[in-house]
Amino acid sequence: MKIKKEGSFEFIEMERGETLNKNLNELIGLSGFIVKDNSLPLHLHVYLGNSQKGVIDGHLFDSEVFTFGEMSILWSPINVKRILKDGLFLLDF
Repeated sequence: MKIKKEGSFEFIEMERGETLNKNLNELIGLSGFIVKDNSLPLHLHVYLGNSQKGVIDGHLFDSEVFTFGEMSILWSPINVKRILKDGLFLLDF
């Protein structure tokens, strides 16, 4: 894990598989895509807060919820899949 500061912002760069323990105790937001019949069905962004009113955000790969989490899921009839293009997984409608 590398921590980089720019002004009042702190950026944390992590390798896949690393864990982050920053006393994060509130799920502020979660957004992204759930794609049916795909080898990479989830692409999620998470926003987490701590008791000092700090916020951290990024891609969510794995997590554990200790109490409960509320969410709304919007279903779409549009057929969407993710394709690999130029090293990135993009949405293909």
